[in-house]
Amino acid sequence: MLERGTDEQAFGAPRQDRTRRFLRRIVEAGRLRGPVAARTATMDRAS
Repeated sequence: MLERGTDEQAFGAPRQDRTRRFLRRIVEAGRLRGPVAARTATMDRAS
């Protein structure tokens, strides 16, 4: 990942498009669950 900051920042509000795509793929594959997955699923639509 290309992010700097806390886990909350990196997973909850990544700045890099590449990181957002990476996290979206993990969520879609079912490998990331819980609150982080919920935020990741909605962040891509917001950007």
